[in-house]
Amino acid sequence: MRIPFIKSIFSQTSFEHSALSLAITFPRLVTSSLFALHSNILTLNFNFFIMNIYVSNLSRTVNSSNLSKHFAPYGNISSVHIVTDKFTNESKGYAFVEMENNEGGRKAISELNGTVLGDRNIVVSEAKPRRERTEYRERW
Repeated sequence: MRIPFIKSIFSQTSFEHSALSLAITFPRLVTSSLFALHSNILTLNFNFFIMNIYVSNLSRTVNSSNLSKHFAPYGNISSVHIVTDKFTNESKGYAFVEMENNEGGRKAISELNGTVLGDRNIVVSEAKPRRERTEYRERW
């Protein structure tokens, strides 16, 4: 999705400030290829979001390098985080994989869902955004 902005809205000095405020507001944007300037129209390219993928039903023997190798054919991987128990340090059976673009992430979700990794059929889906946590929980 491309959203055009008229260049006259941004002066040359305020353009850097606007780009900085956008980077602060949307920190998950990959900054390379984010801004393209074409004939007096500034175009923001929103195809470069980092996609967060939820992977569940993982075997305890699967580590981050195995998961990275499994997702590597579908694009660049920003990070792999296998969730572990804080006391035993064993895998809880699910992980989050961040990929650099949406197209590769969607292709990985459609093709890797149900495949075998470490003697189990994994479940791959797009991660839901984290809910905000309150400081305390009302019980009554």
